Amino acid sequence: MAHEIGDEDIDAIFAVNLKSGFVASQEFAKKLIELERPGKIINIGSMTSFLGMYNVSAYAASKGGVLQMTKAFSNELAAKGIQVNCICPGYYKTPLTEDIIQDPEYNDFVLMRTPAMRWGEPKDLRGALIFLASPASDFVTGAPLIVDGGMLGK
Repeated sequence: MAHEIGDEDIDAIFAVNLKSGFVASQEFAKKLIELERPGKIINIGSMTSFLGMYNVSAYAASKGGVLQMTKAFSNELAAKGIQVNCICPGYYKTPLTEDIIQDPEYNDFVLMRTPAMRWGEPKDLRGALIFLASPASDFVTGAPLIVDGGMLGK
């Protein structure tokens, strides 16, 4: 819960989810500008960039920050030919989620909230990544691309 999370945990979550993406985007943008080249920056947000959820307040805040960082960077870099966008996944099967997938109650909770009635798999992000990295997205910047099996549309 928000009132129980310690400073060290907050710092770690923000370092991994927000600061690392900020610094990586910043350094890549500097290099592109130095080389006078256009480019694409693709950040990873989350459905929690949009939804306030229980027991993940620091995570949600960090991912909300990723979305706002994406928008701010896009405003600053678009005139230099650099697009900055953000993919926002929903619930995905990964090594980090294996334990909660095995919890029948939590698994049912996810499936009931996801119109696709399944957990996403990393391969489900391919199309979004390819689109945002390709010339097809040359006029797309500052945008979240939600890949959540329909959860946010519900």
